[in-house]
Amino acid sequence: MDATWEEVETLARILGVSGPWLANRPDSAAANGASAAPVREAAATSPQPSANQPAAPRGLAVAAATPESAQPASATAVTEDPFPLPDPALLEPRDRPAYVFRQSLAEVLARTTAMLHQPGLPARVWRAWRDFDRQVRELLRQLPTD
Repeated sequence: MDATWEEVETLARILGVSGPWLANRPDSAAANGASAAPVREAAATSPQPSANQPAAPRGLAVAAATPESAQPASATAVTEDPFPLPDPALLEPRDRPAYVFRQSLAEVLARTTAMLHQPGLPARVWRAWRDFDRQVRELLRQLPTD
């Protein structure tokens, strides 16, 4: 972390967590002085908070992170795939009127455009979305424009 101990303590106070927890250090290491030298020096020279220091805004207290809420989810939790592949079932008309199908294809096209512009998309997934985008555009060209 590229922050002085004073900055870490200030952020921790605002978030309602301990400084060592926020700096990802065990409490005992920070208490024993086993922390890095720049942080120890900053802690030694940091001024103590005064009684006139303004309190944190009330909105932050509601959204404050706590160590319990910041823990990783259990291994049994279902995680959503960050890079899902397109669903070819969305290209089927399924006995819908042409204007309803055209509207759903327009929504699918917006989703494909968003996926194609998503940073960090693996090449295999990007190619699948690009092909899907081409299929959607072709279907939109073939539909009547009533």
